[in-house]
Amino acid sequence: MNFATGMSPYSHKDWTPIARLISAYYGIMVRYDSPYKTLGDLLKDLKEDIGKVPFSGGTGDDRIVYGVVFSKAGIDVTKINYAAFGGGTEASGVVLEGSAKVLISSIDDVMGLLEAKRLRMLAVTQRRD
Repeated sequence: MNFATGMSPYSHKDWTPIARLISAYYGIMVRYDSPYKTLGDLLKDLKEDIGKVPFSGGTGDDRIVYGVVFSKAGIDVTKINYAAFGGGTEASGVVLEGSAKVLISSIDDVMGLLEAKRLRMLAVTQRRD
């Protein structure tokens, strides 16, 4: 994300991968009663007015997930309103109470909220072993 945000001149093309960086499944989630029913719905709003869609998530891998997904969709990730917390468990609170509209988190952090239908999954990462 340092390259995408302009903080570094180096991108993923400048390195040779030697290990997998993300071993958990990550998701893009919203409150269960959110008007966003699909990832396409969310992308549409982000393209129209990126500032009206605040995000919540963790401080590490979560940002890699949104950087990849939203950059590929043509969205300037440097303009996403993103509040970072210690992890998905903490970050889910601001989505549930409504201050943030979207949660980026590892699935295991919020599985109980997904099963209880308090959060809805819009997208999930795929692992490649």
